[in-house]
Amino acid sequence: MEKNLKEILSQFDSTKNNYERLLEYIEATIKSLMENEKIQIHEIKGRIKDKESLSKKIETKDYKYSSLSDITDICGIRIITYFSDDVDKIASLLEEEFDLDKENS
Repeated sequence: MEKNLKEILSQFDSTKNNYERLLEYIEATIKSLMENEKIQIHEIKGRIKDKESLSKKIETKDYKYSSLSDITDICGIRIITYFSDDVDKIASLLEEEFDLDKENS
């Protein structure tokens, strides 16, 4: 089991830059969508899971992951709105623009 952990963390190290670029692209795309729809947002905040947190997740899930691609929350985006009415509008826009994994969201 320890072997999988080391392999996944190695995969993470070698692809972290790709996740950073993906996060930048998604943030820019969401900002553009909001501007086009005239929805004002307070903040869009992205994050990439850090290596320590990733390691703990793998360990607490009893090593059920065999590769990095099995893990669904390496990147995350939080959108903070000014108005609660905008939440459903934003959710609809995201569903139109992205292929969402609702089961893991």
